[in-house]
Amino acid sequence: MSISGVPLALGSVAALVAASAVSGRVGSAAMREIVFDGITLQVEEEMAERAEYAWMAYAARHLGPRAKDIPTRAHFRTLANRLQAETHRRAPSTAAQRGERDRMEQAAASLQEFADYVDSFRTTKVGTDRPRDLKRGDRVRARGRLPFDRLEDDRVYEVHLTPTAKGMPMITLRKVEESGRVSRHEAGTYPLKELRGYLQHTGYTGLGGALVLEHADPMDLPG
Repeated sequence: MSISGVPLALGSVAALVAASAVSGRVGSAAMREIVFDGITLQVEEEMAERAEYAWMAYAARHLGPRAKDIPTRAHFRTLANRLQAETHRRAPSTAAQRGERDRMEQAAASLQEFADYVDSFRTTKVGTDRPRDLKRGDRVRARGRLPFDRLEDDRVYEVHLTPTAKGMPMITLRKVEESGRVSRHEAGTYPLKELRGYLQHTGYTGLGGALVLEHADPMDLPG
């Protein structure tokens, strides 16, 4: 597969890996050493294959010319977001339509899983490396005790920007339902500077209250 460094017809996918793969065994899972988005890591072959299949099946249709880019976590997350949005819009009435919707949901989950896995290698244990500032479309999970009364523990919120007349960046957080849809319910609007100190990367396991970045909406890609 291309994630192992073997060129495919889709040249952009072949460029996922800039180094030769080293196949091995860790327990019962086949592992490969790959380079993705500037990080060298060991990844389960099955996880890599699921992500590659999702990219090959849906990138051209949903990303247009950006499907020819060298994929990064931003590309994977953008494609996952668009697949999820598409499945939410669909109301399948036949077995074939339901099957396609299920495949799209599985592809979105595989892309998100792979991007999150890569993210886990960027998370520091000392908590000094915080995520970049919140952007429109990001989703955060409230964890622990936070000085924001309307935020519920273990609830996911989507970020919406609400700049003031003076240009101060304000963040409106809206609840995300279990279905993945964003509620119209606003949990509050807060100055970005107040939220910034509580931002943590995906995989945060500290004891303090935090807003853990569930996934970042890649603002460098349209949509």
